[in-house]
Amino acid sequence: MLSLIVFNAPANSLTAPQQQELAVRAGTIAAGFLATPLVAAVERSLGLDLLEIEPTSESGAAGARVTIAEQLAPGLVARFSRQFGRDEFDEAAVEYYLSRLFRIRATFSDAASLSLRSPFRRVERAGIDLLLFFSF
Repeated sequence: MLSLIVFNAPANSLTAPQQQELAVRAGTIAAGFLATPLVAAVERSLGLDLLEIEPTSESGAAGARVTIAEQLAPGLVARFSRQFGRDEFDEAAVEYYLSRLFRIRATFSDAASLSLRSPFRRVERAGIDLLLFFSF
């Protein structure tokens, strides 16, 4: 079923690289089901507001991103992330909730302006962003 969702083709008609990518995605999904209760237990025992461990795939290279966050005051959240893999870097962010819709985020990183091979994410050494946050 996963091969139909991801590649719109049955598993027996996939190429070798597609089968390998499908196996990685299936493993990631399975690991997520197993790791979620474990991460939640570690988060509670350490007293963190947020602990995230997310796998990353950078042009075939495996890696992970670990993020911890703590609410310092009402509406003020400090976050620290460590990216492991080919392009390793640390990133710290402080985010303030101006209202339900608007947030301001200051980000500091030791990454030297790398694009992370993603059209949606770019890491700079420092920056301040005004975010419009909505959900539907």
